[in-house]
Amino acid sequence: MFVYRQLYQIGLLRRWNASEILPGLYLGGASDAINLSELQRRNISRVLTIATGCLPPYPQHLKYHYIDAQDRPDQSIEHYFK
Repeated sequence: MFVYRQLYQIGLLRRWNASEILPGLYLGGASDAINLSELQRRNISRVLTIATGCLPPYPQHLKYHYIDAQDRPDQSIEHYFK
């Protein structure tokens, strides 16, 4: 996440790529999760992060739920939602 924040700060990741999959529910990547201005513009106040080794970049502005899991097809995350 640190690398993403550095790339965002120099302007390389400022494009918003998240998709609104339900009204008020967005699905996006790490570059979207660190785009504080877009998160605030869209009134997003909570972020679910499913990754390994990521720290919440804006804990003073957003509420985070973190699931330590790898982005792999065989990674099961269903037990986190029971």
